[in-house]
Amino acid sequence: MKKSSPKLKIKVKEIPAKKLYGYDGMNPEANKQLGFKMKLKPNEIAIKKGMSKHEKVITIKHELKEHLEMKDGKSYGDAHKTATKYEHKRPSKEMAEALEWAKNTLKKRQIKSGSKK
Repeated sequence: MKKSSPKLKIKVKEIPAKKLYGYDGMNPEANKQLGFKMKLKPNEIAIKKGMSKHEKVITIKHELKEHLEMKDGKSYGDAHKTATKYEHKRPSKEMAEALEWAKNTLKKRQIKSGSKK
């Protein structure tokens, strides 16, 4: 099931870990720079299935920041370092709205599926 973030128009999809080349998440810019062949649309982020709600939110936050940094011209390595430092900082208003949307979407999915992660 894919949902779109209200302002950033990013879709998050959960996929099996084996399809993520050992990563917890992937964005289209990293996918391209790392030479992977994942089928990600320009506005899609993939995250690993089975993570806790907290891990999902941190991963989405990381992938969004990394994606935006790379869109602004940073290399994967530099964008990854920035995104890793950013994971636990308070986000900008736009990023906070996207993260709140992601949390609510994950909560709705858990209620629907009966999951408690």
